[in-house]
Amino acid sequence: MATIQSERDEVERPTVAQLQAMGWTHLPGKDVGTLDADASFLEDQLTEALRRINVRADDDRPWMELTDIRRSISELASVSLGQGVDKANFAATDLLLSGLLLPGPSATHGGPSATVQYVEWHEERADRNEFTVVDQLRVRNRSGDVSVLDIVLFVNGIPLVAVECKSPDLADPIRSAVLDLRHYAGSPLPDDERNSAGLLPAGVPELFRTVQLLVAATAETAYLGTITSTPEHFHPWRSVEPEAPAVLTAELPDGVDQLNERHKLVGVVLRPAALLRIVRHYVIPMTVPTEAGGARTVKAVARHQQYRAAEKAVRKLLTGKARGGPVLDDERGGLIWHTQGSGKSLTMTFLVRRMHLHHRLSEFMVVVVTDRTQLQEQLAATLRLSESEVETARNAAQMEGLLRDGGRRVVFAMIQKYGAGGFTFAAEAEEDGDERDFAAEYADAEKARRERRAAKLPPVPNFPECNTSPDILVLVDEAHRSHTSLLHAALRKAIPNAAKIGFTGTPIMTGKAEDTRRIFSGGLDRGFLDEYRMADAEHDGVVVRIRYEGRTGEGTVLDQDGLDRRFEDLVKDRS
Repeated sequence: MATIQSERDEVERPTVAQLQAMGWTHLPGKDVGTLDADASFLEDQLTEALRRINVRADDDRPWMELTDIRRSISELASVSLGQGVDKANFAATDLLLSGLLLPGPSATHGGPSATVQYVEWHEERADRNEFTVVDQLRVRNRSGDVSVLDIVLFVNGIPLVAVECKSPDLADPIRSAVLDLRHYAGSPLPDDERNSAGLLPAGVPELFRTVQLLVAATAETAYLGTITSTPEHFHPWRSVEPEAPAVLTAELPDGVDQLNERHKLVGVVLRPAALLRIVRHYVIPMTVPTEAGGARTVKAVARHQQYRAAEKAVRKLLTGKARGGPVLDDERGGLIWHTQGSGKSLTMTFLVRRMHLHHRLSEFMVVVVTDRTQLQEQLAATLRLSESEVETARNAAQMEGLLRDGGRRVVFAMIQKYGAGGFTFAAEAEEDGDERDFAAEYADAEKARRERRAAKLPPVPNFPECNTSPDILVLVDEAHRSHTSLLHAALRKAIPNAAKIGFTGTPIMTGKAEDTRRIFSGGLDRGFLDEYRMADAEHDGVVVRIRYEGRTGEGTVLDQDGLDRRFEDLVKDRS
């Protein structure tokens, strides 16, 4: 009993209070009653929301009559659980994000069919949605068993987030919360020790068909996952950006003036407008291998550094000045330093998805430049999750054509070699880029360049001018590499008004740092657009600390920070 009281007092009630301060309407579970499996929505709210959101394009007036509304709710409620809650969740998510094609709508609509939206996803019209938090929600499944969920967040009466709260007095409260969430969802984990003891909560998979995010919370921290996440794939939220810390602090319950990790997750991820943004842009399906050698599709949600970096990049693209007139260098780009293992390819995916669904950035062409075969294949596969058209330039002529065409797409240019003859593309190269000696190739290129300068020969052309549109973003992977300056000159000629964002996962050599920042950060601010260093990754459990005993002096032991510094020194010496 003391544990339950601690859970309510230290976790559940403060979380509800913070949500209320952010604009959520609190509805106690006792006022809701018991939801039934066949109607796991707040139907009155959903009915009104459907009528409010779905309007005619010509006069912005509602068109849905009661028959349309009942058909739309029935379609969402009848998504089959026959193949498991995971597949049902993917199907329901498609309805939520893309809408329902409703044939033969009422005469008020005036057309042969209509697309029904359950949620208003556009940020400029987000106030048409209704945000409700219910605590101690009772739900009855088809077997007649009743489960009581700690906190459920409804948007327009549709459950989108389930929060399980656990007392900090438990040995492992986060794991315990994750196990309960998986049982409630009707997808229990096989290694749950309670399976054989008959201590499992009842499952209510009907409610979880539409749930997009799961939150495991205790007093000082909270972890974020999805319906397919196992305990090791839930992760904490340690960033405050892009929100202002003062805003989050002002929304804390009375007597609390310091942000902990639970406050940060609730204050950033569950803020009404941000929740819609995260569900729409930062939750994606991914195919992963299984231990049996097959594959399965899981739902992945961004980690805090991925969301933070992508949002910063979008804001810079929207607010920075494009090159032209008095602006000599494009001010919309930046350099993102995210250490190895931080999920840079997914960060790029989230960024492209966010851009191509944004009304001001939707027509951008995104050019992704890399120099490693394995990474190019990984990025191409991952970026297809952004639902954008993906093309790969196999040679210079194809690259020129794609650049000239422009338009809403992602273009891959995998540079395999660079030297006196310019850049060679993947299909033109003889060897795999993953096994190359970049330092030697760059030395050859520099030697050829010096010889041409000494002979007073004209510079080697790379590309002709292909596209002067400012609606182009270049993403350069491993932007610290020696070829970046040559690449910059080629791109400046081919697409002179493009914005550029560089990604690096390696400490930038001291002698090249200012040059790299100049290339990717126009304007006065030459700092990093975002940083996620080794210490951050260690704190999050993304990487494991390395301790290396080397010949650095008697008794000296280098941790990862020391290795990073030694790496910088080594590269500087070689350059």
